[in-house]
Order: sequence, then C-alpha cells, then structure tokens
Amino acid sequence: MSLPLRRWLEAGFPRHPADNPWLDALRTLAVALVLLRHGQRLMLAEVDPDSFGAADFFMLNGWVGVDLFFVLSGYLIGANLLRARASGSTMRVPTYLLRRARRILPAYIAVLAATVFGLFPGYVVSEENLGWRVIYHLLFLQDVLPSDINVVFWSLGVEAKFYLAAPLLMMLLTMPKTRVGIGILLGVLVLSGTGLRSALYASLPEQIGYPTFWAAFRSPVYACLEPLLLGVGVAIFNHHSRALPPWLAKGLLALTLGLAVIWFSSSNFMGSIEFWDASVQPLLIAVLFAGAVLAASALGKVRLWGEPMFRVGARLSYALYLVHFPLLPLAQVVSQISGGSVVVFWGVYIGMSLSVATFVHLAIEAPFLRKRAPQAPSKDAVSP
Repeated sequence: MSLPLRRWLEAGFPRHPADNPWLDALRTLAVALVLLRHGQRLMLAEVDPDSFGAADFFMLNGWVGVDLFFVLSGYLIGANLLRARASGSTMRVPTYLLRRARRILPAYIAVLAATVFGLFPGYVVSEENLGWRVIYHLLFLQDVLPSDINVVFWSLGVEAKFYLAAPLLMMLLTMPKTRVGIGILLGVLVLSGTGLRSALYASLPEQIGYPTFWAAFRSPVYACLEPLLLGVGVAIFNHHSRALPPWLAKGLLALTLGLAVIWFSSSNFMGSIEFWDASVQPLLIAVLFAGAVLAASALGKVRLWGEPMFRVGARLSYALYLVHFPLLPLAQVVSQISGGSVVVFWGVYIGMSLSVATFVHLAIEAPFLRKRAPQAPSKDAVSP
C-alpha cells in the first residue's frame, strides 16, 4: 500500500482500540450482498429466469445481507449495554438515545432530503402524498408503511424501534440468575417471532405473492425479531462465557459462510413463497449469521489479511447502504454510454456508490461521530 493512500486511510478511517477486523469483514460482506442484490436485479430484469445460474441466484438473494446487519446490530448494541453495566456505570437512556441519533440521523436525513429533492439523476420519486410520506419516514414508520422514497430505508424503521426497545430488552434478559434461565427466556423471545409469522401465514391464502410477503413477513419490525435477538444473544453468551478458541472460531466462521454460499446460490431458495419461506426460513438465516458473528467476535486479536480494506468497508457500510439504490439509474445510463457491458456497469455502479458514500461519511457522518456524548459505554458501530 502506497504511503499517500495509507495516510489517507488513517486520516479518514482511523483505527480504534475496540476494532475487530473480522466483524468489519462481516459488515463489509453484508453491504456487498445488498449492493449485489440490487445491481443484479437490474441487470437481469429482462432475462429469462430459466437461464439463471448459481452466481445469479446468489447475487439476487443478497437481500439476506440485511439479516446479517440485524445480527451485527443486536450484537453491538447488546455488547455495549452489557459492558456499561459491568463497568458499574449507569447507562442513562437519554445519553444512549443521543448516541444512536448521532449515529443514524445525519446521514439518513441528508440522503432522504437528497432523494426527495431529486439530487440523484434519473431516480424519480412520486409526488403523490409526498409530504405525508416524508413525515412517516422521519418518524421511522417505513417498515410498517410503504418504504417508497428509497426502498432500503425500510430497515431503518426496524433499527430505530430496536434501539428504543434495547435498554428494556437488556434489563429483561439480565433478570434471570442463571445462564440457563437467560437462554430459555431468549429462546422464547426468538421463537415468538417465528410463531407470530406462522400464525399470520395460516390466516392468509395458501399461496401469497411477493408484495404480500414483503408487507407482512419481511418489512415490519415483528418480522425481524430473530436476527436482532440472536445478535443480542451472542453478546450475552460472550459476556458470560470465555471466547471461543481461535481454531474453533475460524472453523465455525468458515462453516457458516460456506453453508450460506451454498444455500443462497440455490434456485430453490425463495423459488416460491410458502410456509417454510415466510415462517421458518428467516429463523434459520438468523441462526446461520449468528454463528458467523459469534465466531468473528472471538477473533478480535487475530490478524486478518486486508484489514484496512475491511475497516473502510465497515465505516462506509451505512452510507453505502443509503445511497446505492438511487444511484442505479445513473449507473445504468453511464454504463450504456460507455459500451453497456456487464463489467462496465458493475465498475460504474460500485465506483459511484463508493464515491458518494465516502463523501457522505466524511462530510456528514464523521463530524457527528466525533461529538461523543458523555458517559458512553464504548465505541459502537451501526448496522443498517
């Protein structure tokens, strides 16, 4: 790595003592999956699905990156709250909420405004009831109401509600006196999400389409309980137990990611939406990613090749998540002007997304993140 590039990385994306490059790698993977999903969906819009290969299915199924983000979010928030309690400090809810607001609001409001005012060339937002739609997006209700300004905003509605509930959730989960009691309570909470979706599916027609699946089984916060809660469960496990030995953690990480690649590359994965897809499958995806986060969390002191790249990917992940989707129309036009090849499209799309995300991070996110509130539990991170 050249000296100017190294200096730029250290200035714009400095290391922190609590950084875990393996968790950074998972966060980078999560946002990469989401970008692959939306880019490949655009590229294959007019292609016969019967001609799709394993790589196509894997990229189209990149929406699971949001589930990985949720597990990471549950883990990081849970770990920070547990760390504050263990240190004997009082975690004031207003301080906690102020830190959360500083983390997600500046970039979110900036990208929301840029989208509404048409600053993403070629990306059109309907004017119908736009004022009301902006209001409920500002209230983070776009998980239960249509996320039709920028579709990726839906997960921010889920995250905001989780942030509000997390302090109370941690109090509840730390009430049992034994690890067995904590595990049983956590298991009941996790399975409540699966049970809720199962009951809901039973009340609907036998076959449902994607719009119904999205509105009832994917977007609302109640449909995303398992990954968030299992992330918290990983934090609690680490708090009460010794970290996995490196050899076991590496093996578990390789196993979970290997299974994920095989599973998400299958044409049968979400090939049709039935009971399994709407009810049980989300739980298994969450368990798979919780295993990956558990393994990565135990490898914080183990060197990882490409650490600077993953650090930058992790720091840019939130901004990348916010800006990539409304950049797709412009990327498509520019790539067509430049020859229209698949390679050109991906180069333009990824290059534009990284450039705009870097601007958003350095100009909007970073200044607010440097204004740390007092009595904070520790450095924290975001998962969009």
